[in-house]
Amino acid sequence: MGDDRRAGWLQACAGLRQSPARLSSETVQNTLAVAGAAGRLLDGLADGDAVVCVSDVVALGVSMALAERGLRPGRDIGVIGFDDGDVARAFDLSTVSQPLPDIADLLVKMLEQADQPTHGTLLTPAVIQRASTVRSAPLPAVLRSPITQSVSRRTRATATRPRR
Repeated sequence: MGDDRRAGWLQACAGLRQSPARLSSETVQNTLAVAGAAGRLLDGLADGDAVVCVSDVVALGVSMALAERGLRPGRDIGVIGFDDGDVARAFDLSTVSQPLPDIADLLVKMLEQADQPTHGTLLTPAVIQRASTVRSAPLPAVLRSPITQSVSRRTRATATRPRR
């Protein structure tokens, strides 16, 4: 699934004549690692730009990196994730939601058929807009909390520690 997302993004970059290397930063699906890796990407953004993330967990890490810089997701830089999971709802992140009930129905129908399908089916996702893409939205309380600020400080320390 992630390969399809990346392939679509690369195709969009090519169509816009943009360098994928300049517009991306790769990391593991871990908020602390993302917050550390997001620095280079955020350095190249201006007020009103946006970060489209491969998952809601990555979007949360980018939001933490923005908060560490005194920037507010939505107001200063838009952030959108993918999956509409608990993380997106808990942290008020905009996200792309897959039509999971439709996917489940389709899979059941496919399993009930004797013949193998000869073609794929494309289902339309929905964009769920929340505070992380609304310019006038307040910063979610969790991103102002002492716990998040402590995590941000640890992230900064981890990012500067040399690897062995």
